[in-house]
Amino acid sequence: MLKPTAFVAVLCLLLSLPFIAYAQWGENHPAIKQNTEDLEQLDALLLVQFELTNRKEMRIGALRAAIARTDNPTAMLPLASQIFEEYKYYDSDSALHYADLICTLAQQIEPASDSLIVSSRLDQAYMLSIQGYNDEATQIIGDINPDKLRRTNLIKYFRTREYVDAMKLTYGIADKKKGERLYRDLVLCRDTLCAICKDTGRFPHELIWIPVATQLDKNTAHIDPRDLNNLHLAVDTVTDIAKIEQSNAYWLAQYYKQIGNEELMIHYFIKGALGAVASQRREMATMPELAQYLYEYGDINRANNYIIYSYNQLNAYKNRNRILHLSKVLGNVRDAYQEQLERRDNRMHRYVAILFLLVAVLLAGVVYIIMRNRELRRTRLELLQSNQDLNNALEQRDTAITTLERAIHELSESDNVNRGVIALTFRLTSHFINEMDNFRKKLLRKFRLKQLEDVGVILSDSDIVKDQYAVFYNSFDKTVLSIFPNFIDDYNEASSPDVRVDKAAIEKSGVLNMRLRIYALRRLGIEKSADIAQMLNVSIRTVYNNRSTDPKPHVSA
Repeated sequence: MLKPTAFVAVLCLLLSLPFIAYAQWGENHPAIKQNTEDLEQLDALLLVQFELTNRKEMRIGALRAAIARTDNPTAMLPLASQIFEEYKYYDSDSALHYADLICTLAQQIEPASDSLIVSSRLDQAYMLSIQGYNDEATQIIGDINPDKLRRTNLIKYFRTREYVDAMKLTYGIADKKKGERLYRDLVLCRDTLCAICKDTGRFPHELIWIPVATQLDKNTAHIDPRDLNNLHLAVDTVTDIAKIEQSNAYWLAQYYKQIGNEELMIHYFIKGALGAVASQRREMATMPELAQYLYEYGDINRANNYIIYSYNQLNAYKNRNRILHLSKVLGNVRDAYQEQLERRDNRMHRYVAILFLLVAVLLAGVVYIIMRNRELRRTRLELLQSNQDLNNALEQRDTAITTLERAIHELSESDNVNRGVIALTFRLTSHFINEMDNFRKKLLRKFRLKQLEDVGVILSDSDIVKDQYAVFYNSFDKTVLSIFPNFIDDYNEASSPDVRVDKAAIEKSGVLNMRLRIYALRRLGIEKSADIAQMLNVSIRTVYNNRSTDPKPHVSA
């Protein structure tokens, strides 16, 4: 018979199964299951956007306050450059404003050198392209002669051209001929960038993706392992997710997309999205594409959240090119999300109806169970009381058995000790009677022969007593080791490390030292130092010194 609580638990489990199945829908695709932890990290990061944005605004505010406190162009230039970098992927309007300011300051500081001016003009072109002013960006680029540029500006020149061509391609992809021409220009820029960087033997961190991208552009069946390894190092070894370069992660994802590894493709799309979100980079490249794949794999909730986040960020950034491309996907995802919500609402309505029916069944079942429980309660209480009485009786029996066993063990041990002591007493008594008789006979012979001086010599010899004590010690040691099998273990266990003895050596020799003999007499119940000293023929101080450092032994009954 189920208890009411158990009945409720079973019913709740049955009701929760549809909800659990629905919650897990969309997470069954292997690529999503494999990257669940990364997706949860990205979800958690999106929840702290307000805090991340505040930090970004505080950094920018401090820089703007610093630049407002000076009118010196030389001092303003590095501050303006820092503000531009903060705004570059955060607010295109503000970034364009500071790019213009840098250009103006550069003309004031270095009118004879065009290196800084060219760099700022390329920044202007880059920001204009982001906002959709591709013609204006192209005109600025066209006014710059790449043959006169040094390496840094030359890389920046072709990097800007590559980005402008990519943004143009977003618009021109519908026109097949125009799209093919733009794509050829894009590939040419990437090839040129790759060649320039390889000539110098070093790729900037933000361009490590270029070699892999150029090979993917050409549909190369084999990617150079060195280029792929460099790209992996640039992404996988970054411990601070805010420093993950989005483009590097994006092209790793593209590589794994090409070879058909969906798990790693999603993994690196998430990596790029994490880097963009953590660094407040509103130039979204990876998250919109990640949202599209999540949509295709059935994770509509995340796809909707990510696509809306990307749209809001790009709209705040004013990246018209990506907004245009994203708007084509946004409608499909929103429609699918809305359809999913409607299906969920319909299912919820059915679940609620079923719930009311099951609740009615539950109430009827509870009433029946309560009635049955009332009949069983009295019997249960009686059984509990009987069981308690039986347990008490069993505990008393166990206690009596334990006490009896302990008494038997102590009696057996005491009996063994008594037998050993009696045997020792008899053995020593017999030995000393024989020795006394031999000694008497020896003296008698000397006396009869009138050798009184020899008698005096014999009586003056203390070795006679020492020899007898040696016999006593030998018999005592063997008796102690025989009646107390664990004597050495007990002593070592109760003693400090500095006074413990070598058990193997003692068992081999069968001889105890004076400390162990004193301990043995105490274990036999002899506690007076004077008695122990007299028995062992040692001084009372020796007994006292040993007793002060030795543990108190268990006294045999």
